[in-house]
Amino acid sequence: MRSKRKSRDNSSSTMAPQKFPHDTIADILSRLPVKTLTRFKSVSKPFSSLIKAPLFVSSHLRRATSPLLLRRCCHNVTGPSFSFSFLDVDTRQLTPVEIPFTGYLIRYPKIVGSCNGLLCVDVSPCYATGFLFWNIATQEFRSLPKPELSNQNRPIWMVATGFGSNPGADHDYKLVRIVSYCSKADNFPAVRAEVFSWSTGSWRVIDDETVGERMGSCVISEGQKGVVVNGALHWLGSAAGKRADHAYVVSFDLGTEEIEVIKTPNFTAAAAMKVIGFKGSLALAVYPNGLARQMDKLELWVLEEDYAFGGDKRNWAVSRTINTHSNGLGYPVGVLNESTLVMRKGEGHYSQLLCFNPTEESCKRFHAIGPDSSCEVYSYVESLVPVEAGGEHEVLEQQQLEEEED
Repeated sequence: MRSKRKSRDNSSSTMAPQKFPHDTIADILSRLPVKTLTRFKSVSKPFSSLIKAPLFVSSHLRRATSPLLLRRCCHNVTGPSFSFSFLDVDTRQLTPVEIPFTGYLIRYPKIVGSCNGLLCVDVSPCYATGFLFWNIATQEFRSLPKPELSNQNRPIWMVATGFGSNPGADHDYKLVRIVSYCSKADNFPAVRAEVFSWSTGSWRVIDDETVGERMGSCVISEGQKGVVVNGALHWLGSAAGKRADHAYVVSFDLGTEEIEVIKTPNFTAAAAMKVIGFKGSLALAVYPNGLARQMDKLELWVLEEDYAFGGDKRNWAVSRTINTHSNGLGYPVGVLNESTLVMRKGEGHYSQLLCFNPTEESCKRFHAIGPDSSCEVYSYVESLVPVEAGGEHEVLEQQQLEEEED
């Protein structure tokens, strides 16, 4: 009898579930989609802590698949009619995105930038005074404190914004707001800048003398969203006063928070330009003849080599010249994977998006956009990056998981 019981106990022990090391569990979970991991948060406290931990969030992000194309369309630019959707480049399928913060909106939302699954959205009616962070995959969002720079003492002329990750920190994202105030008797606008840090949850105004010295008489055109290339935000700017006919690229380093003004090639006054990131380099998409005339040629100008903040050896060079007429292309509205131009062709009652790869000269066309719609596109990767930094995202200890399994 005793021998039979011992045999049953041995059999039971061999059938007992095997415990996996903490690192193995973390590695398996890091390969799962965000939607699945969100469900796992409710399984146990150790699982929830693991999925929220910064190290796990970073590991999961490194395994992220190719970015999606996020499309924002405004069907009536002065009213509330707008939509967000994901566009699958391979299948050409559109998937609507539910917007959880409609109660915050006075008019249509404007995307400031997309970085590691975190969107920065401008929800203010004007002057970029209200923002929120939004993670579409986790369905989380949070409103940000109001900026410090206002028009209380001096009228605001133009505001430029940008959003990206701080290359000098493992877990930090920055929202940059550059404000140009109306000029006084000297005819030069006063330019000020402030930064919101995701890690601190607060705004900080940059030293006025530093901003003024770097910017000089240069101002950033209204409504632009900064383009991130090599850890810095970039906008198209122009000089005020007598040199207002020349264009510049204004650069803001997200790590050092230094501002630099980069002179562009001498294009004609009619030329239309857009700042983009192309294959890891700062680039300009240029229509030499402008958008209003015959758009038969698009030039890609790249800032070549030794492009480092404050570097001496820099040179703009034409990387590619694209015959837009023969390829049936329009004008660029975004870039996917820093290698494919997202173009929009046509206006009015018929227009469509298409993806054009300049290297392969391949083109993929998508469904038509509705009449009178403005359209913007952004690269987006699904991630677990939280909308708010905080102490609740502590690293899971191996002991916690073992205790739960016991």
